[in-house]
Amino acid sequence: MLSSGTSVAFVTTFGRGYDLRDLVMRFRNTSFTFSQFLWHVVWTHDAGVADEHWMTYTEACDPCRVKFDYILKLETIQEEIQYLFCGVLGFQGEATFPVRHRSHGHALARSDREYYANLSTELMRRLLGIYRHDFAIFDYSQGQ
Repeated sequence: MLSSGTSVAFVTTFGRGYDLRDLVMRFRNTSFTFSQFLWHVVWTHDAGVADEHWMTYTEACDPCRVKFDYILKLETIQEEIQYLFCGVLGFQGEATFPVRHRSHGHALARSDREYYANLSTELMRRLLGIYRHDFAIFDYSQGQ
């Protein structure tokens, strides 16, 4: 996080008085709850220093600097690849994309819903507000 994106400006500005190796040693065993992490996401968003790993796609998408011809949705990647390769690029036959997430076959101790079940209404309201445009462009609902 400290070596890329908007964080570089932060480190350049405020990090001169810190030895990053010292910070790594000092905070490497730090832990926090999922709720605390999400409050941090809200705080960084409100402060205008959202990390590229959790910033919204609508913030990360910069059509003035990057020319996007197609944006593919991972949940429907097989259909997207078929359309792109065959419908747009003219390949004959069926195009497939081998999708196997590295966590495939691993049992998760908790479902995603369980992580969100105990969050405060205020935190969920703030998160849904931040990501509302992403929900719209990817056709997600709040119940998903």
